[in-house]
Amino acid sequence: MNGHSSPQSFTFKSTGVTVKVRPVAPGLLSSAQEGLTKPYPPQVQVTNVDGSTRWEPNPHDPDYVSAQAAYRRKLGNISQRVMIRRGIVLELNAEQRAELQQLRDEMAEDGVTLDKDDKVAYIFNIAAGTPEDLGDLVSAIAQWSGPTDPKSASG
Repeated sequence: MNGHSSPQSFTFKSTGVTVKVRPVAPGLLSSAQEGLTKPYPPQVQVTNVDGSTRWEPNPHDPDYVSAQAAYRRKLGNISQRVMIRRGIVLELNAEQRAELQQLRDEMAEDGVTLDKDDKVAYIFNIAAGTPEDLGDLVSAIAQWSGPTDPKSASG
């Protein structure tokens, strides 16, 4: 086997939209995530029973908790976007483009901007009708990516 496999079909349960999925090289996901800075808890000075002091991380600091949540959102978002861009084989047809443009126009009325990448915008906002759909898609791509020979994943 040469390490290259044909894309497999994946159907979103809530919308019935079918796409083809293919492996995503783990190194690509890692590279995409490298630009994100992981927050670390601030250090606080703690007084011991004997009166001495020491510094220790404070994972309950509200700013840190908020920064952690933002980091997790960014990490998930960039991972999903890379998986969609690379892991889905989809050329939008005229009907899909029209549906996406109509949604872009409707959302613009409320000041909402959809992703600039048409494939990402279509998958996030039309094809995946529920959070479960997105989770199933990511799982399908991840499972499909798992057995890929790393030497051949640079395609």
